[in-house]
Amino acid sequence: AAPAASIVSPFDADAGANTAVTDIDEFDLEFTEANVDRILDEVCPYLILSGGNVSVQRIDVEAKDMRLVLDGACWSCPSSTITMKMGIERVLKEK
Repeated sequence: AAPAASIVSPFDADAGANTAVTDIDEFDLEFTEANVDRILDEVCPYLILSGGNVSVQRIDVEAKDMRLVLDGACWSCPSSTITMKMGIERVLKEK
């Protein structure tokens, strides 16, 4: 039997370019609402495990800008800035 693939959290500081956002193999995706949703769908399970989540408040495709809001336990977590910058933002920029 083939060995099971290891799952690496996108929030792992050592993940680097090998961030295991599992289903999206393409990099340099076009900045669209659908692609942002695809990436967030793969990041969210890690947040949900800690009782949190992230939601899109707005996306400006022309300006390539978005506003995300941390929900649940993530909203009040002392590590929320690190979660947003080193996890979610990093994964979105890499893709």
